[in-house]
Amino acid sequence: MSYTKTTWQNDQAPAINATNLNHIETGIFNNDSKIAETLSTLGLATDTWDSSASYNENDIVIYNDKLYKNITGDYTTTNPAEDTTNWMAISVLDYIAFLISNNSKNTLTTSTSNTYSCTYSNEHYGGVVLYENATGTDGEITLSDNYSNYSYIEVYYGWNADNTFPYGCMCTKVDLASISKVLISYNLGGSNWYINLYECWSLNNDNKLTRVERFQHNQSGYSTNTQTKITKVIGYK
Repeated sequence: MSYTKTTWQNDQAPAINATNLNHIETGIFNNDSKIAETLSTLGLATDTWDSSASYNENDIVIYNDKLYKNITGDYTTTNPAEDTTNWMAISVLDYIAFLISNNSKNTLTTSTSNTYSCTYSNEHYGGVVLYENATGTDGEITLSDNYSNYSYIEVYYGWNADNTFPYGCMCTKVDLASISKVLISYNLGGSNWYINLYECWSLNNDNKLTRVERFQHNQSGYSTNTQTKITKVIGYK
């Protein structure tokens, strides 16, 4: 029910009494409740800014029921409302547009080898790119931030016999609350060949992702060829 405004005039009705004053208080209370309900529905009821946390450019936080986006890649212990050098206030509509425009996509390119082409967003629903190399890296990679700052990561990888990319574009999710290793496995085959490959990559305290174990089997027997390469790692808080 909408609030009915009272028109006040000097030395005339309505009177300043408990009934009319409580009418004002009720309107303020109901309005505050609706605002809190709306913020809760939008996921904005709880502050997410942390003076001790690390932030990257385009990270979005909530402070005092308002949205702020990092615009420099730098940050201080000053809250976003006052640190206008590194933070910019944005609207809820800006945030929704940000989520929609940064959705990731996978597309299939028809060819003789049925190769997949994957495109990624720099920020996917708040995700932070911790590593990216279009041609892929094997053996060891260094993340741009401590993985312990994230709830989980997504690791993208590919494979090809001559180490060109992309032959395949695959992804595995790692819940960092309970797992400190990335397991990669896949089966590939053609008209006269096949390969079964399993790998274990370890997340180390120095922000490195290192392959620690590998097992591959194909029609010619066992092999230790390093053909799997990680192309991207995205962290989610």
